[in-house]
Order: sequence, then C-alpha cells, then structure tokens
Amino acid sequence: MTNTNLKWNQAAAAVLTAAGTDSGIWVTPGADEATVLILTASGAMDVTIAASDGIQGTDDLIVRFTGAGTQYVSLESGRYKQTRGEHMGKFLVKPSANGLTVGCLRLPR
Repeated sequence: MTNTNLKWNQAAAAVLTAAGTDSGIWVTPGADEATVLILTASGAMDVTIAASDGIQGTDDLIVRFTGAGTQYVSLESGRYKQTRGEHMGKFLVKPSANGLTVGCLRLPR
C-alpha cells in the first residue's frame, strides 16, 4: 500500500488500494495525530480495524457502511498498531465484503 504524504500548502491526490476479505490490508501509519485512513466502500459492509497486540489493544474497531460511501478515521496507535512480528508498526484493516479501497494520508507536522 502506498501512503500519501501531504505537504503544507500543496494539494495531493490520495492513493487508494483494494483490501481483500481474506487477509485485509496492512497500513503503515505516520506519527500519532498525523494519520488519517480513507475507507471507501462500494456497498454495505463492516470494516474491522484490528486491535493492537500490545497492552493498550483491547477491542477491534468496527466501521459500518450501510451503502456505498467514504469514511475517514484517525486512529490511536496504542490501541491499533501492532507491536511485534512481521507487521510491527502497522494497522490491519479487513472488510467483511469485497469492494473496499483504503488510503492513508500522512499529515505534515
């Protein structure tokens, strides 16, 4: 997945990548309070953002789509970022149905 790194006073197009229902998609976020996920669904579905495997990771976050649309999510890294293994430092986003694209905006700091 390719992130979009925004710069002050410049426009940029977000890059969206399809997420499969089997393995989802792994997102490498930017710094806390500087990352926004873009979730665009082609129809009704639930999107699960997996809880962290660390001490603060308690529950998955479920984002519901009742039809086609786009939602934006800013996540707390302690609750959702994986802390070990091959996906350390990443978020897992997994849709319940095909038709989800995911983008990640990294805001300037």
